[in-house]
Formats: sequence, structure tokens, C-alpha cells
Amino acid sequence: MKTLLYLILSIALFSCQNMEVKNLAADTVDDYNKLLADKPLVLVDFSATWCPPCKQLSPILDEVALEKKGDVEIVKIDVDFYPIISEAMKVDGIPSMFLYKNGEVIWQHVGLITKEELNSLVESNQ
Repeated sequence: MKTLLYLILSIALFSCQNMEVKNLAADTVDDYNKLLADKPLVLVDFSATWCPPCKQLSPILDEVALEKKGDVEIVKIDVDFYPIISEAMKVDGIPSMFLYKNGEVIWQHVGLITKEELNSLVESNQ
């Protein structure tokens, strides 16, 4: 019984660790822009569940979100669920990342990036 309880607690704690990275809560491009407008620093990751590089990037984003909590908000957008927003942002390769500062794009990148590079990016734009 104790083993089962520990297993359940471990799973619950592990799944809560990724809560710092948010999924998109916007249905239109206007909603997307409003989501970014009042935030000092937001990193948006356009990805898909079937994309191997996106799967590699996901734990890196989770770690950066935990380590830089309060400094940057990280939002994931699945291109398959939000094609209109992806098209409006001209996403033609994934993973694609956009860093916004006060609603303006200040950096973008397509492909994998290291945790160290992301941490440095956040630190240099605070």
C-alpha cells in the first residue's frame, strides 16, 4: 500500500513540474496578440506532438520555465490545433520560437536550441 501511495505521489509531483510552461489559451490572432501585449517577456514555442525536434526541446523549455520563473513566461502552441495563428506568424518550420518583450517580437529562432542559450537570451532581455 505504501509503495502504491509513493508511486501516485511521484507521478503527481512529476506532472506538476511542467505546469510552468503554458499551452495557448487563445483562439484567434487577436486573442494571441492580447495574450502577449501586457507581458514583459514571453517565449512562444510553435511545435507539434509528432515532431521529434519539438519533443527534444520540450524538456529544455520546462527546465528554463522553472529556473526563470518570474523572468519569462513560456507558451507552447501546437501548430496542428492553431493553424491560423501559425500562418499569421509565418511559421514554416518547427520548432519555431519567438521572444516577445512588451508585445514586440525581439528574437526568433527555428530548430533546437540549448538550455544555456535560452537562459542567456532571457537574462540579456530582462
